[in-house]
Amino acid sequence: GVDFGSFGRFLAKTAYVSCFAECRGAPEGFRDLVLGIILGKPDQIITHVVGCTPGPIPELEPEVPHVGILHVIEKEEESYLCVDLRLFAFLPSPIYRVVVAQRPRQ
Repeated sequence: GVDFGSFGRFLAKTAYVSCFAECRGAPEGFRDLVLGIILGKPDQIITHVVGCTPGPIPELEPEVPHVGILHVIEKEEESYLCVDLRLFAFLPSPIYRVVVAQRPRQ
């Protein structure tokens, strides 16, 4: 069977590392949402911040092993720092979205 908790933690770790690689952590004003999940704290709920993007599986990218895209989603009262991950893009694989951090809209 698949251990979805471990896989969700793996995705959270990968997204968190992507943020550090791109901008040395969450930008100023953002509050982390995944560190508790990464550390295995039992009160953190993975499904609130880790999931898949809606829609069909994208076309294959034969020359690309993995894709990570950092972006901000703006909502009415908050902004969310997200990382979209596509593992094994050369296979028919989904895009996983991890909401790494949030901040109130200014």
